[in-house]
Amino acid sequence: MNKQDSLKLSSDCDELANLLPAYIAGALNSEEVEHVKVLLKKCPEMQSEADEYATLMTGFYDRIEPVSPPRSLHASLMKKIHEKNMAEQTGEDTQDKPQELMAATRTDIADDQVK
Repeated sequence: MNKQDSLKLSSDCDELANLLPAYIAGALNSEEVEHVKVLLKKCPEMQSEADEYATLMTGFYDRIEPVSPPRSLHASLMKKIHEKNMAEQTGEDTQDKPQELMAATRTDIADDQVK
C-alpha cells in the first residue's frame, strides 16, 4: 500500500468514526447508511467500535422514559407548516423556514413546560 492509499484509508476510517454514533442511533438517511456500510467494509477494525456504540445505545434507550409532546405542539406545528406552504406558493423566500419551525417548536415546548 502506498502513502496515498494509506491516507485515503485513514480519512475513510476517520469519517466512519464520526458517522458511527448517528448510524447506530438510526439518525442517518438511507444514502448515509449505505455510505457507512461501504466505509465499514473499508475499515473492518471499526466494527468493534460500532458494536460498542450499539451496546451503549441499547442501554441508553432502555433508561429513557417516553414523554408525550404538549397538546399545543401539534396545532403550532401545523400552523407553521401552513405558513411555510403559503410562502412557497406565493414565491416568498423560505430558505430560513426550517430553522424558524425548529425555533417555534422549541419555544412551544418550553412554554408548555412552564405552565
